[in-house]
Amino acid sequence: MKTITLKKLSIRNYRNIQSLDLDFNGASAQIVGENHIGKTNTLEAIVFLLTDKLLNGSKDLPAIKPQADTKATVSVEAAFEVTEDGGLAHEFTLRKEYKEQWVKARGTDEVTMQGHVETLFYNGVKQGTAKAYNAALRDEFGLPDDPEGIELLRLLTLPGYLGEMGEGKDWTAFRSFVIKAVGDVNDSDVFQAHPELNGIAAPLAAMNGKTEMLKKKLKQDRDGIAFSITQLEAVVKSLEDTKKPTDDEVALAREGIAKHEATIAQLNSETTDVRSANITEKINAKRAELIKVINSRKPSQAADANAGLRTQLADLTREVSKHYGEKSALTQSVSSLEYEIETIKTKLASVSEDVNKSLIAEIMAIDSKMANPEVEDVCPTCGQPLPAEKVQEAKDKAIAQLQAKKASLIEQCQKNKNDRATLQNRYSQIALEIEEHKAKIKAAETKIAEIKREISQIREKLSAPTEAPEAVSDPAEEALQKEIQALEAELAQSKADWAMGRRDAAAAVMAKREAMKPFQTVLDDLAYFDRQMATLKAKKAELSDLRKKLAVAEQQESMLKQFIRIKLDMLDANVAKVFGNIRFKLVSENINGGYDPVCKAIVFDTVKNESTGVPWASASKSERVETGIAIAEALKKHLNLPDLPFLFDEGGEISTSTFAARFPTKSQIVCVRVIDDVMSPTVKPLN
Repeated sequence: MKTITLKKLSIRNYRNIQSLDLDFNGASAQIVGENHIGKTNTLEAIVFLLTDKLLNGSKDLPAIKPQADTKATVSVEAAFEVTEDGGLAHEFTLRKEYKEQWVKARGTDEVTMQGHVETLFYNGVKQGTAKAYNAALRDEFGLPDDPEGIELLRLLTLPGYLGEMGEGKDWTAFRSFVIKAVGDVNDSDVFQAHPELNGIAAPLAAMNGKTEMLKKKLKQDRDGIAFSITQLEAVVKSLEDTKKPTDDEVALAREGIAKHEATIAQLNSETTDVRSANITEKINAKRAELIKVINSRKPSQAADANAGLRTQLADLTREVSKHYGEKSALTQSVSSLEYEIETIKTKLASVSEDVNKSLIAEIMAIDSKMANPEVEDVCPTCGQPLPAEKVQEAKDKAIAQLQAKKASLIEQCQKNKNDRATLQNRYSQIALEIEEHKAKIKAAETKIAEIKREISQIREKLSAPTEAPEAVSDPAEEALQKEIQALEAELAQSKADWAMGRRDAAAAVMAKREAMKPFQTVLDDLAYFDRQMATLKAKKAELSDLRKKLAVAEQQESMLKQFIRIKLDMLDANVAKVFGNIRFKLVSENINGGYDPVCKAIVFDTVKNESTGVPWASASKSERVETGIAIAEALKKHLNLPDLPFLFDEGGEISTSTFAARFPTKSQIVCVRVIDDVMSPTVKPLN
């Protein structure tokens, strides 16, 4: 393995150092002296020579310009010795010069700074570019190109380099470097070692292996399902609270409806005016008998003269009977239709717009309650305020119950609206039919009146004196005429009685239907209960399905947490293969119970060869140096990197007598320590 040590250092015009030459002779040493004489600047000059950055990691090169004369050239030169396998190989020198460019503008005496110029030398030969200079360094030091951007020179020379990266914004580069060095753990490695976690293999692959994205999605899924379950549980509870009429109430309601419907059926069964029909048959029989009497008379001159009139009288008598029959049928139909209209009026009252307005007012009241449901927010037993989640749970339950009631009211409103439209359409149809029937009745009455006038005229002609000696009247005919007139009077009274009876029957039917309402309400409540129970069954099935989904989501969350933990444990095992007992904090548990990637060094005790568990940010300067050197030594061994000088500013924190015990390294150590009465940076060997 290569070992590179610093032999000599020459500095000119570097900050507060005008001229300084130091001889390290390849040994570990301290740069000592009083405060503010340039000890740290001396150390930083070496860092600048090797890495083109300052000790704090910045590239603020103008900060190195000399304080005495800012236009002077800054120069840092060092000689290094290279040994391999304990034998001297060769020496080489590096030099960097830095100078500001001051340019006089054409035509003026004003001089302005136009940037700076760096001049780089390797073994006294000027290098054309920084790339060529850095290539020479990597070749001398035996360092590979670093594709991750980690500056191996800083890692191998500055003990605090990686630890400080872990505390800053560059922690991802630190983590990437550590993982690259020890070997990453792939998702497939975890699933192969733990097949019981394969349930999240597909979801994780869908997220391109990003556990945080999957964790967020699973949480969203779980929260969404849990919220739906809470809502559905409230709905189920509301459905379960649906009141069911008792068996006795239902039996009583059915018995009451059966009795009332039987009475209604009996009232509606009398659809034919039997009495009027019988009287009409008698009238028709008498008229037929009258016609026979008229036709059976002994032929005579007078009879022959009136034969045509008698025939006409018989025809008119039959026709008037026909119209009486039509009028009777129409009158009965009108009575039935008027009864149906009265029934519709009763039904319309039960589904009127006023009824819907009342339901709508109730719906609006429910909306108002849903906006701010009233629930108990204190314990009814102890009077202490209930937890917010319990109050919210009660509110969710109350809202679900109100929603179920609102849905039922909306359904009833729509049913009322549809029923009202149907009834109104039927009402209009019946009213039109009644008008049509009444018009036909009026036409029949007009026709009957016309025929009766013709009959009267014929009878007058028949009763007029003739030249014939025999009498024109017939006692049998007159008797029949009187009977017919009496029957017609009886028929008119019978029809009037029938119409009155039908109106009474309609009123009785309406009364019965009104009396049926309480019973029907019980049966409606039973039907509503049955519908609610059918809905309850479906909701319970839906709830069961959601609970299964919730169990799967929770299981996947648990599996993902195990997956992350196992993957980190496997990664820790890889770290241990390279770094031994040196530990890194590679994850941080977040407030959601998950893990966020980090990369922070943990203080390592080289004497006890164990991790102290103290985070880098809480460590002392000496602990950081000790830990940083231990990390670098482990990486050098793993990556076969050379021994380069360790440079740090915390030499005063560590006794020289403990260096060998605390820093088991072959690398040269160059540090800074304050010693009074030493007015210029001086090299003091470390024993």
